[in-house]
Amino acid sequence: MSEGNTVTGQDAVYDFGSVAMGKQAALKLGVKNTGSGALTLTKLEKQSGDAVKIGDNSETNPVFTFEGLEGKSLGAGESAEFTITFDSLFDSTAKQVKHDAKLILRADNSSIATANVEVKGTSISGECDIKSPLDFGAVAVGDTYSDSTIVFDNSARPIDSPAFVGNFTSSRGDDKNFSFTPETPKGDFVIPAGKKKTIGITFAPTQAADYLALVTMRAADGCPDVTVKLIGTGVTNALTWAPSPLNFGYITPGLSQTLDLTFSNFGRKQVDISMLKPLLNDYEVVAPTTGKLTVASIEGADGKVNRDMTGAVVPSTAVVTIKFTPKNLGPRNSQLSFVTNLAKQMNGNAPLQGYGGGPDIDVKPSPILNFGRVAYFANASPASYAQRKMTITNVGTRPTPPDPKANLRLGKAGNGAPYFEVQGVGGADPAELCVGAFDTSGKCTYAPATTGQGAYDPQLGLEAAGTRAILDVPVRVTPKSVGQREWKVIIYSNDADEASYEVTVRAEAVILPPCNYTIAPPSLNFGLLTPPDYKDLSFSIKNNGVASNEICLVSTLDMKSGSDPIFSLPAGALDNVEIQPGQSISVPVRAWPQGTVPAAVQNVTGQVEFSISSPINPVGNVTLNASIAQSCLSIAPDDLNFGTVQKDCNSSVRTFTVYNTCSTNVKVNSFSMAAPAGEPAGGPNCPGTSACPEFIPVNTSGIAPGSTLMPTAMVTFSLRYRPINYGADTGAFLINVTQNSQAVDYLVTLRGTGDTLGLNVDVFKQDAKPKADILLVIDNSCSMSDKQQALASNFTSFIKYANTAQVDYQIGVTTTDMDVEAGRLISGTGHPEKILKPTTVDVENKFKAKVNVGTNGSATEMGLAPAAAALTAPLITTDNAGFIRQDAVLAVVVVSDAPDQSPQPVAYYLNQLINVKGAQRASQFTFNVIGGTLSTSPSGCTYDGSPGSDPRYPFAVTQTNGVKEEICTPDWSKTLEQVGKNAFGYRTNFFLTSNPDLSGGKVISVEVDGKVVPTDDPNGLGKIWTYDAASNSVNFEPSYVPDPGSTLKITYYVSCIP
Repeated sequence: MSEGNTVTGQDAVYDFGSVAMGKQAALKLGVKNTGSGALTLTKLEKQSGDAVKIGDNSETNPVFTFEGLEGKSLGAGESAEFTITFDSLFDSTAKQVKHDAKLILRADNSSIATANVEVKGTSISGECDIKSPLDFGAVAVGDTYSDSTIVFDNSARPIDSPAFVGNFTSSRGDDKNFSFTPETPKGDFVIPAGKKKTIGITFAPTQAADYLALVTMRAADGCPDVTVKLIGTGVTNALTWAPSPLNFGYITPGLSQTLDLTFSNFGRKQVDISMLKPLLNDYEVVAPTTGKLTVASIEGADGKVNRDMTGAVVPSTAVVTIKFTPKNLGPRNSQLSFVTNLAKQMNGNAPLQGYGGGPDIDVKPSPILNFGRVAYFANASPASYAQRKMTITNVGTRPTPPDPKANLRLGKAGNGAPYFEVQGVGGADPAELCVGAFDTSGKCTYAPATTGQGAYDPQLGLEAAGTRAILDVPVRVTPKSVGQREWKVIIYSNDADEASYEVTVRAEAVILPPCNYTIAPPSLNFGLLTPPDYKDLSFSIKNNGVASNEICLVSTLDMKSGSDPIFSLPAGALDNVEIQPGQSISVPVRAWPQGTVPAAVQNVTGQVEFSISSPINPVGNVTLNASIAQSCLSIAPDDLNFGTVQKDCNSSVRTFTVYNTCSTNVKVNSFSMAAPAGEPAGGPNCPGTSACPEFIPVNTSGIAPGSTLMPTAMVTFSLRYRPINYGADTGAFLINVTQNSQAVDYLVTLRGTGDTLGLNVDVFKQDAKPKADILLVIDNSCSMSDKQQALASNFTSFIKYANTAQVDYQIGVTTTDMDVEAGRLISGTGHPEKILKPTTVDVENKFKAKVNVGTNGSATEMGLAPAAAALTAPLITTDNAGFIRQDAVLAVVVVSDAPDQSPQPVAYYLNQLINVKGAQRASQFTFNVIGGTLSTSPSGCTYDGSPGSDPRYPFAVTQTNGVKEEICTPDWSKTLEQVGKNAFGYRTNFFLTSNPDLSGGKVISVEVDGKVVPTDDPNGLGKIWTYDAASNSVNFEPSYVPDPGSTLKITYYVSCIP
């Protein structure tokens, strides 16, 4: 069935109609899984017809392109849209060319294994192009809308051209609702030479329904007849508002809460709303306002009608923000009155609801509680399990004086059991998930504990005050078999606008070797603490295994339910952490009492609890007491900072690349948003029935779940950030893979902040005593003897800036030989240390010895490959351990008279190198080269090959703001001084987190130690700093670079991307 530009159904024909040659058209293919289990679209096969492209597989000059179908999985009841494109190819010999192709879509786990797909379209010359379908969008019953976007263009012809416009037809009588405008010709007519003719059509609905009619047209002599589809929707009201009523829930009198009321304009004409005024003074319209009148304007569709998958019109919207400040306890219901410019809707009233005082539920983590992998042991007795917690908090306000009726009570309508409901998703057994405490017989109660520390009192509930507002509820997964699981947990309460709060729980039960572990120490005693002092202590979990496969998996680690709130994990809870045989992890714990000092000694206790892959001791505990008086995937970057973005605006798209750096294939099992941030359905900024994520995947089509990532292969993903509320947000994108026959998870952390204006502030701290880690990659082939000697003889020039700026440096050396050193830092006679430092005894002579690496190395000189190997795992944690310092700048300096011959693309190594410091700290890494820069070597010096024409090193240098100098220089002193200055951290460029919006007079503000720095020297001495859009950096002239120890703050607006 065709609905707008989307086609749904089992067998379907996708007709693009007539499309001008050289242009492209698109249709949406909708697929819905109507079964009760998962469905996977396995294969799309062409049977006959024109050339097609399916995913990455393409025939020559494809006419039709299908994206994203193969490998797509749909859960029960889930639907998805896929894009089909028609490329109307040029053919100078014909006015029109018909194209078609027939294909079969295959699926597994389905009672209907195949669906027939036919695509067709007609390529026509540009003068024959007629817009179809013509969508009038939504028009109110009794109103009309005229469209004049169809134009017959004879302006390029020197002769008159006959044309034709037929009558309206419709099999269901809708033709009577369409008419031509008075100036539109009908039947056969002639368009004079050099002229155009506009075809105007008016749509006048008589009832709330969808309308469909056809009209045949011919734009010019020799053109084909085109049947234009006319689409329109009649609506009762062009203007609607939601949610209705706008429910503020329970708010303490005197305090305020703001919510957004969304007005939707389904029509084509702009709607102006004015005189917005609540009837009760407990409510106030706070945005938008213009002068003395509170007004809002909503644009019409204006020629571009958007429809969703069902064919319904997607309206334009405007948000009116309303603040509720109850004057008294009790219900404070009212209405928002307004007037409009619509003849059929001249005024309206939107209902408002609110209550003075009451609860507001918040649950963490939400909307997803992800256990990740959970160990399953078939013969464990009792059954193995993993346990976490959900924290329920009453974040509402309590009346003054406190009123128990305003507390948060669990259960339906706050009346007790059932408190929680567990529903299996995709066939998961609800009995495998317990939310709540266990009774004495070991049975799950699906209720919070009502005795002991941290217990819930159903008579009192949770008061919106301090620790009395918080309740920790244990959540336990006890798998009965291996595999993925997902459940929906419903938390019932008396929260007026979130009476049922949903959290998705996920886990993957896997078979792992039994873990033998120890905890040291088994308890932490913080001693006496006086508020507000705090103390941090740590314990370790050690894997006692010795075999290579005896990996311990810590599924979860967190504070146990009922722990005193003074205890916390400053580094955060742990999820799916692997401990290698013989290794251990350290967990810091903080005790931080708040408030006043108690009159008597107050002893508090708590526990850190973790689930681990042991059939004997699946849950470990560390008691707390206090008294109060290596990887296969390289991800670059693995942390995406979207900066500050205006609320309800999109950030620019950020991309990360995943590389397989192992020598074996890695299977990509799945990828998903592990933590999308945002709000659940029904949240303050999330009206409707679907959750509202803030971190949103944009392009994950580079690889399909279940596909293999071959060694050295890469795949990119892109995401964007769209804050729906104010404040900082964090999230994570999870990639589950199988590497070396084991399933592992990789996370890309996400950060962003929503605010009112999109005002971004980047702060750079110039270290008072800078630190720099310098890796020299020196060519040890047979042509390098004289260059090594020149490098050794000019150590003083190389180190000049470091000494002047008192840089705390570390220098390591490796070679371009990947057969021998392969990135390992060298040491030897005369230079036993792998790393040279300012405190190294006789550092100059040891530098001279170290850089004379010899000339017996490989003739396949590589600079990028050994640099990446030296600075990444496994070498950086073994042979080269201690070379990288988190708070130091990092530089690679390649010294070679040959071009780079590393086997992989430059980006493969460069992304790994940049990721050592992180993409958000790009200014802390540079790649520098002393190599051949000329087309031929100068007299008296030789090149090995043609390094001057090799683009690899220049690309790496440019991308990192490095320096490239000539190796055949007559002045090595000057060359090394320049390279050394850059390598040791002399920074003139400061890279911004986001791209500034410089439109409308917006500017970048630069401050050093709180003082504004202008772009130009006030004494006319030239520029102080400039902004370079290409590198997105603020660049200082050398004489004005901020001094060591100073703080640079750069403030700018970020564009609001709709």
